[in-house]
Amino acid sequence: SCPYDVELRNDLQRQRDLLHREARRLPHVKVWPTPAAFYSFWDVRELFGKRTADGRTLRSSDDVAGYLLREGGVVTASGSAFMQDGYLRLAFATPDEHIVGGIAAAGRALERLA
Repeated sequence: SCPYDVELRNDLQRQRDLLHREARRLPHVKVWPTPAAFYSFWDVRELFGKRTADGRTLRSSDDVAGYLLREGGVVTASGSAFMQDGYLRLAFATPDEHIVGGIAAAGRALERLA
């Protein structure tokens, strides 16, 4: 058996908790708990049917992921890549300022939807 790196595990848990805390403020997004991973799944189905400023309607995870990338500079993986349309996957094995800044940018982009 391979022993866990306790410091790495603690850092990932802290980063996960930071991402979950920050993401709870996002409109129309539900954050799924991920107890043993370096990524988070977001349920974004409530965003389907919302319209962007340029008149596009969000109809899928691909649309939401593309919108967040274009409008917020936030990189996510569409759940459709994991057979889970309606969800986004976000890695949080990144510096804290990227987590906080990314969530803030996503929030600003989501607030612009009609």
